[in-house]
Amino acid sequence: MKFSIIKGQPFSCTIQIKAPNSITGLPLDPGDTATFTLSSIDVNNCIYVDKKPMAIADAANGKFLIELTADETKDLPSRDGFLEDSARSMVTCKALVVANTVSEGQIIGNIPSVYIEDFGEVCTN
Repeated sequence: MKFSIIKGQPFSCTIQIKAPNSITGLPLDPGDTATFTLSSIDVNNCIYVDKKPMAIADAANGKFLIELTADETKDLPSRDGFLEDSARSMVTCKALVVANTVSEGQIIGNIPSVYIEDFGEVCTN
């Protein structure tokens, strides 16, 4: 699965939290929390979104919702190029999801490849 954010556009995505060694979502308690951090993959490790709180989207199936505004995505770095896999865009960011749950404690999830798609200005006519 390709994890992509469109530059300058609102972004929303549900992320399922699973207990260690489980294939099903971890049921969430009302007090469970999660944060989303988006940073560059280069050596400077610039942070673009820092520990943004995520909302519970589906407690029974362990799903949190991350929402970014167009303002939060407008300055994200993108790189175009054609690699051996014929991809139009190249990975420029990585993401970290940290969930704090009552039942399992802290669960950390890494998304090592985040593509920032830049389609230019959006026509509103």
